[in-house]
Amino acid sequence: AKGGEVYVLDMGEPVKIVDLAKNLILMSGYTVEEIGIEFTGMRPGEKLYEELLKDTEVHDVQVYPKIYIGKSAEVNFGAIDELLQRHDHLDVIFIESGGDNLSATFSPELVDLSIYVIDVAQGEKIPRKNGQGMIKSDLLIINKIDLAPYVGARLEVMEQDALRARDGRPLFMTNLRDDVGLAEVVGWLHEHAFLAGL
Repeated sequence: AKGGEVYVLDMGEPVKIVDLAKNLILMSGYTVEEIGIEFTGMRPGEKLYEELLKDTEVHDVQVYPKIYIGKSAEVNFGAIDELLQRHDHLDVIFIESGGDNLSATFSPELVDLSIYVIDVAQGEKIPRKNGQGMIKSDLLIINKIDLAPYVGARLEVMEQDALRARDGRPLFMTNLRDDVGLAEVVGWLHEHAFLAGL
């Protein structure tokens, strides 16, 4: 391992939880009639299905049987060079890396400074999943905090989980639509991106 890689384990075909529960009941010497299975539905902020990486984000080569390496996010450095040649007065270039995963392929080595933004509407569990962007980014922004009541997300839980994962790295809780927390984000950018005061 070089450090920073994301290893993907091929776990085979998906198993339904209900089938697993039935097998556990039968293996314990009971029947489903004796020990019922209760379906409670999804909890607030819970997703029915989620992928860490898409098939196109995993290398075909196995590093060990059933173990693959996730691909690093690619940055078009040629486009950045061209941008700098056409606009030589630029102080900062923002490169957005989107997607529906947890930024597992996030590579802080590709940039001078990284900001990872998550959306409260993605669910309360996102911070505790400890994606690479969550752990390694220079700044974490948990945005759209105004949506928390509508998606059943507890902001205090999200904040605690994020702080635990980030090991002292900064995070801001924001509602950028209404400028809540915006001043803190701008202040942090001035100090760390623009090196104000130096």
